Amino acid sequence: MAKKIVWSDLAVDRFELVVQYLLNDWTETDEIKFINQVDTKLFLLSHFPNIGRRTSHNNSIRQILLSKHNRLIYKIVKTILLYLTFLARVKKK
Repeated sequence: MAKKIVWSDLAVDRFELVVQYLLNDWTETDEIKFINQVDTKLFLLSHFPNIGRRTSHNNSIRQILLSKHNRLIYKIVKTILLYLTFLARVKKK
């Protein structure tokens, strides 16, 4: 059974910042590609939550590579996949 995905406030804020950055400094195509990558990874994680690598500082928090510059950070809490945030490395075009 797939886990329900819950976004933290920080995750929502960071997602919106990256989308805005892509729209301002890159292209709409890059923005759409990023959103699709997030959707795909979250769908995959909801079905296979343990595929992410555990972080070195906290065993209950996992991360998965989203792209060369972004990682999703999440935690499994019973039947919920809590999407904490993602780390983004901003790079100019």
